Amino acid sequence: MRYLMLLAFLFAAPSAGLGQTADEIVAANIKASGGEASMARIENFTTKARVTIESPLFGKLEGTLEAIHAPGHGYYEHAVLGPVDQTKGWDGSTGWEHGPNGPRTLEGFELDVMKIQSYLNPFVAQRALAPPGLRFDRLDDAQVGGRPHYVITVKTTNGPTATMFIDRDTKLVSRSTMTVSIPSVGEVTIVTDTGHYKAVAGVMMWTTMTQVAEGISTTNVTIDDTLVNTTVDAKIFAAR
Repeated sequence: MRYLMLLAFLFAAPSAGLGQTADEIVAANIKASGGEASMARIENFTTKARVTIESPLFGKLEGTLEAIHAPGHGYYEHAVLGPVDQTKGWDGSTGWEHGPNGPRTLEGFELDVMKIQSYLNPFVAQRALAPPGLRFDRLDDAQVGGRPHYVITVKTTNGPTATMFIDRDTKLVSRSTMTVSIPSVGEVTIVTDTGHYKAVAGVMMWTTMTQVAEGISTTNVTIDDTLVNTTVDAKIFAAR
């Protein structure tokens, strides 16, 4: 009888192993980030940052990066890194870039990244953009920087799978990883760590980022200023 009672208790009790679903963790992240209502009030935001890039291919570059984000509508980025002056953008349909090698059209993964960067939160971005086959799945928890994290994969039909690490305490994203195919290089794993979040207009935004492209480069970004809902001429997003 004791064993039957124990079995009944185990089946009736919630499973600690199952815990929260992927969608519940994503919802908690969006709420901790300020909530969709607060994000919806931000029509655009501009970030100004310092950047350092180190690479075995071209050495070390230092400079500045200014980006203008209009969630779902446009993205503009201007980087000045020593001798390198590069501008890129997305006007809601077309992605483009002007750099040391001249103008080019951005497509595929590069275009998708700019679409997501236009938003304040990557999960809000994915849901709004609704790529075919979008699905969030939960993996086993992991440690990042000695802290326990939820681990969520973001899968689509055509794009690479992203793995997102969400701090169990703060519910904010600390790390994301993705393996992408780069022409003339092959498959490269990219690890992006974000931190030092601060509230801007009611929304939590990271202010430091380290991105490691395996065997290619390490990029460090420190955001010094963020401006919200300024006057932005939509022409800045258009291809030059």
